[in-house]
Amino acid sequence: MKTFVVRLRLPDRPGALGAVLSRIGSVGANVIGISILERSTPRVADQLVVEVPLSVPVELLQSEIVEVDGVEVHVIHEADGTVTSPQMHALCAAKALIEATSAQAVLDELAAHARTMCDATWVASRPRGRGAWVTAGHAPEPLLLDQLATGGSPLAEGADELFTSTTSSTGNRLEVMIGRHDAVCMQETAAMKVLADIAERRLGELEGVDLSPPGAAGAAPPGPP
Repeated sequence: MKTFVVRLRLPDRPGALGAVLSRIGSVGANVIGISILERSTPRVADQLVVEVPLSVPVELLQSEIVEVDGVEVHVIHEADGTVTSPQMHALCAAKALIEATSAQAVLDELAAHARTMCDATWVASRPRGRGAWVTAGHAPEPLLLDQLATGGSPLAEGADELFTSTTSSTGNRLEVMIGRHDAVCMQETAAMKVLADIAERRLGELEGVDLSPPGAAGAAPPGPP
């Protein structure tokens, strides 16, 4: 068996997902994971993890899925290693960030786990507006990353045809840029913001900076005017 990740959009109506699963089953494949990435009526974005017999070509799998009325397959690719649930990814990422012992380790873990959680082609992270980009995957050159971070177009700069999404932590000390061949969905963006918040808090601990919200227990009192 081979394992594939399939991201698709389908109508937000009863039976639509069931019809997709039935088509997948018709070629002898088995769905072992389902994640709802975005729900914005009248469409839903889902990610499926599918085990496919070695004898079944991926083209057949895709053609069966799109036989369902209104379904669009945005991405289908063979999984890179073991695919775990988004919940487990999030827990592993949080644990790795909390246990990081240096600022470089925090940024390394943030980029690596963000790429896995979003099934991205590449991820780049850095303290906002300063320092070198820390990347995971096949990221563009640093100059292009700088341009993308300030709203530049990847197509205008001759990069691969990628959608990019920039996520900032709540405290605005970090930025995380995600590149992949389909748009990053709302649930994924929200998860990345939480991950960036955890990374920012850990960086603050390592640098001796108090990042507690104003008025929180243990927060440092305000300095003299």
